[in-house]
Amino acid sequence: MLDFLDQSSDSFREFAPPSAAVDDLLGEFVRSKKNLLRRMSTKIGLADQTSREGKLDEILGDLQRGGGAWDLGQCESFARSLLARVDHHRQSSHCRERVDSLEALAAHKKDCRFRPLACENDGCGEIFSAMDAASHDRECPFKVLDCEQGCGDGVARMEMERHCSTVCSMKMVSCPFSSAGCSHVLPQGALEQHHSSMQTTHLLFVLESLERHRLGSDSLVQRLSILEKSMSLTERISAADVKSLAITVKEQDAKIKKLEAELKKLGKDSTKSATDLSTKETL
Repeated sequence: MLDFLDQSSDSFREFAPPSAAVDDLLGEFVRSKKNLLRRMSTKIGLADQTSREGKLDEILGDLQRGGGAWDLGQCESFARSLLARVDHHRQSSHCRERVDSLEALAAHKKDCRFRPLACENDGCGEIFSAMDAASHDRECPFKVLDCEQGCGDGVARMEMERHCSTVCSMKMVSCPFSSAGCSHVLPQGALEQHHSSMQTTHLLFVLESLERHRLGSDSLVQRLSILEKSMSLTERISAADVKSLAITVKEQDAKIKKLEAELKKLGKDSTKSATDLSTKETL
């Protein structure tokens, strides 16, 4: 891999930035070894979990023993050399300063704009060139800043939004008695003082609110009573209607029975008259 990258680096010298050249170099190397990587992946994938881990350890050991290519010091040395090659013309990512003595080299290292620096913000640990320190400082998510709302707390950049929207004492909030009638909007850090100075007013708001609820409750009770009376009247009317209907049915039934009796009597009278007439004709 190192030979491939070293041989190919000349063709990437015009890339900007140099990191793009290195990315493309590594991508081209992986593509050139696609068949090898596929065979290794297939071979490892066919094994069970225990065997797969053993295969990976075996391959890693072979690579570490194969000429020292995976030695950290050699990798860093080659990385510096590779970066210098792809950045030969632009000189934006490596130093080309030449000195005549170790003393001069030591002095230059203190001021070189490419000297490595580690971010001092707690939790970051990113390493960058000295010339990029200001840029990193403007973007580092771990840098502690003064609260944007002016509460006086120091807050990490990545926590600023959450701080301002939750625990910040300068976050504007409505008074907890707003539902009772208090219209004050104030920093949540001033709520305690607000409660202390507005205690009597808040009590009046609460009493007024309770009175409104009581009046509303009385109104509901009155409406319920009217509804109950209305339902009772409706039930009595319905009962009266049923009783009236029962009387009407009873009267009609009596009339029908009376008519049936009269019809029966007429039938008997007709039969008797016919019998008497027949007897007279016989005589």
